[in-house]
Amino acid sequence: MRTRLRAGFSAMRSPTGLRRVLNAYGLYAIVEFAIWLAILIDAYGHGGARLVGFVAVIQLVPAIILVPLLATFADRIARGSALVIAHVCVSLATLLTGILLLAAAPFGLVVAAAAVCTTAVALVRPIHFAALPQLAHRPDELVSANALSSVMDGVGLVVGPIFAGLLSQWVGPWLVFACASLVSCVSALMCTRLNTPTPIRVDHVEAPPTLRTAAAAFVVVSRNWALLALVIIVGAKFVVEGGLDVMSVTYSDAVLHSGGSDAGFIVGAVGLGGLIGAAVGSQTAMRRRLTPLVLAGGLLTGFAIAAVSLWGGLGAVMTLLAIAGFGATLLMVSSRTLLQRSTDDGVLARVFALQEASSLLGLAIGALIAPLLIVWTSPSDAFLPLGLGMVLLTVGVIGFVRSLDATATYRPVELALLRRIPFLSPLQPGELEYVANHSTWLEIHAGDTVVRQGERGTDYYAISSGTYSVTVNGVLKSHQLEPGQGFGELALLNGEIRTATITALTEGRLLVIRPQDFLGAFGRTVADLLPADIGDRDFD
Repeated sequence: MRTRLRAGFSAMRSPTGLRRVLNAYGLYAIVEFAIWLAILIDAYGHGGARLVGFVAVIQLVPAIILVPLLATFADRIARGSALVIAHVCVSLATLLTGILLLAAAPFGLVVAAAAVCTTAVALVRPIHFAALPQLAHRPDELVSANALSSVMDGVGLVVGPIFAGLLSQWVGPWLVFACASLVSCVSALMCTRLNTPTPIRVDHVEAPPTLRTAAAAFVVVSRNWALLALVIIVGAKFVVEGGLDVMSVTYSDAVLHSGGSDAGFIVGAVGLGGLIGAAVGSQTAMRRRLTPLVLAGGLLTGFAIAAVSLWGGLGAVMTLLAIAGFGATLLMVSSRTLLQRSTDDGVLARVFALQEASSLLGLAIGALIAPLLIVWTSPSDAFLPLGLGMVLLTVGVIGFVRSLDATATYRPVELALLRRIPFLSPLQPGELEYVANHSTWLEIHAGDTVVRQGERGTDYYAISSGTYSVTVNGVLKSHQLEPGQGFGELALLNGEIRTATITALTEGRLLVIRPQDFLGAFGRTVADLLPADIGDRDFD
């Protein structure tokens, strides 16, 4: 565990701009969830639960349509510059919204400005993850940066809503947006002078996922009932999350009589449970059969939400929703890993695009359903049908999902070896599965030279068996490489010159990881790393 934690924070020790970008992203994550809740609290004050649901949908639709189009500009300029521009856009949009709120402008105008905020916020994340490979100098830094970014998302979901709820109640939602503007300005300053190269224009690089991509993916998934059932369960999880945002604001005011302040604690509790679920899920999702975890996650989420209708009080609600957040994250980790194992690589990107589209659609549907449930029942009883709906749907389709375990590709030997490599240990289960599924074995005989100093390399080698000597500048080093170790990190990420000659002393077996497969675990391509003047280097 100590090795895993040390590897997980290696990016924060980087002397490059990577540390600044990660700190900026941590601030951004808080801003994202704070302004989302703040506008919902303001909407509740203007028109109750129905208006909250309507405003939530209005916030999502422009982002769904525009972000895939706007994000392409990051492929035309240096990504460091694109990141600064994105943070500045968030700062300006939140400042405008805060001014409109303070001036008591017409609510429709406030909602329109807040929708611009949501779109600007949604633009930051894809640019951030596209910039990470260019800023990381070593593979462990890239792995760490991705892992820490996910943790910061979880922390933002805890801190952001609490911050928004308290400020909205004490002063007003306008102050949340004003603070968000200042924080986003700081994030932009952190991302200046990154010196990232302009990406190479590659004609065959796929465009960002769009509704058309998702429609094509639906055709693929619809032919496989098991995959479709899994996507439906994941979509239902997002319907529940969309509903919870609306219900939390209503419950805080109508049941707890605390205005919007307690809404932040309620939503934050979901994020806290999600952080715990991510830590547990990263360990349990390595097991052979994942359907029981999908079932457990769905049932835990549904029953915990339904139980809110039975137990009142802020402490009880926070505890139950923390359990729901734990179950929802467990569901996501296990389902993504199962998708990774059971889907042909040729259509995997489209399947994940469908899952992404279903998540946004689910949030919108949940925001529309929640006000109806509140009107038909009550602000407290509305949690019951929402939670039971999740339970019934999970139980109803889990039988189809079970067949995926039987056909899924599971490589326990490769996974066990990769988990022993320190810089790979922070990888999420789905990312590690991707690397394991695409790696290849290389049989080695005694006396074979695996890599030679001075040659340009591309691959990383994980040692499964055998002993290997290390020679640098003609001098044989005293230490030897043994199973559980590896070599070739710098070549894996940057295609650099080999700094040592590695020779097999005995027969052995190596697991070979290519750069395109390592980066593919994060949805990146080798082209993401190339500066504009490097030319068409052969990474095969």
